[in-house]
Amino acid sequence: DLGMHDVQYSNATFVARLDIHPVSPGHMLLIPKRHVERQSELVANELLDLEEARRAAECYVERMGPEVLRRRYERIRDAARSENSPWFVTQALAHTRFGEKPDGFNFFVNQGEAAGQTVTHLHCHVVPRYRGDVHDPFGGARSVIPELANYTRQRRKTPRVESMLEL
Repeated sequence: DLGMHDVQYSNATFVARLDIHPVSPGHMLLIPKRHVERQSELVANELLDLEEARRAAECYVERMGPEVLRRRYERIRDAARSENSPWFVTQALAHTRFGEKPDGFNFFVNQGEAAGQTVTHLHCHVVPRYRGDVHDPFGGARSVIPELANYTRQRRKTPRVESMLEL
């Protein structure tokens, strides 16, 4: 918890703030005020508030100037809320397109340990994307399993793919 002064947006059921381990400049977290572990636990009005918070986070990132973002990241870096947070913030500050308007966004949730969830309180990631930030962004969310990301490429059968097909 970085405190309420680090909240960039709030509605009835969600807050939005910068991630202390950003994977790109402007990476935001949407966090419900009520404790839930999974998105499926949200009720109808909370789902509407989540969508409102996502849209607000995207607009915030698109409009936030580089000096504002730099000051916020410097505060996060100096607070060192985790051992690795300063390293991630330094990477975001050094991004070649730091302070520019993103070319796109990824919106995702890690639910359960197998999906990479490390904090057992629902939080949704809004990750700004910039042309050239990865070699091949094709497949987007499919990249969580890299060998399956590009679904248009011809493939030869492998034991891993064969076992997945049997499921």
